Amino acid sequence: MMVPEVRQKLGECCDGDVQHVVIFGVETHVCIQQTVIDLLKEERYAVHVIADGCTSRTQMDRKFALERFRHMGAIVTTSDAMLQQLIGGKDHPKFKDVQQLIKLVAPDSGL
Repeated sequence: MMVPEVRQKLGECCDGDVQHVVIFGVETHVCIQQTVIDLLKEERYAVHVIADGCTSRTQMDRKFALERFRHMGAIVTTSDAMLQQLIGGKDHPKFKDVQQLIKLVAPDSGL
């Protein structure tokens, strides 16, 4: 994912003040892993991987990839926890909407 165009956008976004990157997608043990490695090499991003937002062909590949991410220094979390962190609390104007969304889509992650 860390192609030149993405690197450029990260540099342009928010006046180059991006500190956190949230990752989710397919092939956790290949595509997501390479992106996590590339971002951590930059040493300027906190990399958050959404465990229930990542898949692999097998649960074993997914499980071990998530474990590797933790050892590399990435933050492995859930979509629920990330949404709660992003809205910051009950005073956010979309708090109730996010709560309803979380209740509707609480998948079993298989971990």
